[in-house]
Amino acid sequence: MLLPRLRFPHLNRACYCMLGYDIAVTARICTSVKMTGNIEISIGHGTFVGDHTKLTGGIGGIRIGENCDISDNVIICSGSHNLGDRYRRAGVGTGDDILIGDGAWIGLGAIVLSGVTIGKGAVIGAGAVVVGDVPENSLVAGNPAVVKRIFLDE
Repeated sequence: MLLPRLRFPHLNRACYCMLGYDIAVTARICTSVKMTGNIEISIGHGTFVGDHTKLTGGIGGIRIGENCDISDNVIICSGSHNLGDRYRRAGVGTGDDILIGDGAWIGLGAIVLSGVTIGKGAVIGAGAVVVGDVPENSLVAGNPAVVKRIFLDE
């Protein structure tokens, strides 16, 4: 690792912007974050992306709102494959956009898969595997992730 994990989060952001990603000036990106694939990625103001998190895909973009907190070791993947025949089970590449609403919190080691929309103010529990949409102001956990709580404070 060339730079310390959090020492230069704005320099990390600037480097990714030079590669064509749309990252707000106030976003903080850890040094070990990996953004791969020929996809559009946008990250809103005040959002933090933790250590060893990976944003990837071959098709479909990733849009992360403002003031989100994405913990360490999270995988957000907008790509997949159709099921192929017995000679090649990973068939034609597919993918859909992933949308993460403002104020969302994604816990340690969670996985967010293609086509998912995470609502504003939602919480994704540590280790959750998110395969479907998450309502606003809810907490989901498990594999597959299911709603465990709805926040009524807003």
